[in-house]
Amino acid sequence: MSDSKIDPSGDSLGMRGNNDVVRLLRKHVPEGEASEVVIYSNFVIKINKRGKEQRRALLLTDKGIYNLMPKAYGTCKRRIALDSIMGITNSTTSEEFVVHIPNEYDYRFKMVSSCSLSILFVCFNPLFCFWPSACILFSPY
Repeated sequence: MSDSKIDPSGDSLGMRGNNDVVRLLRKHVPEGEASEVVIYSNFVIKINKRGKEQRRALLLTDKGIYNLMPKAYGTCKRRIALDSIMGITNSTTSEEFVVHIPNEYDYRFKMVSSCSLSILFVCFNPLFCFWPSACILFSPY
């Protein structure tokens, strides 16, 4: 499984200019509001509740996290609004992290490379300024 190129802007999969993604993001914007802004994209491994690993494309915007099919970016498996996130737990011993959503179920991911994980957390940090109750935790698990 090859990792995508590292893009210092965070959009390693080039989703900003992808027509399927632009259409998908328009669906989630209430009338009269500005479109979501792509902040980060890359391939990840989603780990389901049974421990099965599934390759996905992760898209982070200024308003949500999208779990997209890796060969069909217009197919969204789940969208998580940023204001519904309580926090993120990042493993200190692996490339895994968990997104905690109190009113839904948590999402467990594994990054394909540690460099990608670093860029993701750099992208996440400014967003948490808008949600003071959310935090990033570091865990040895």
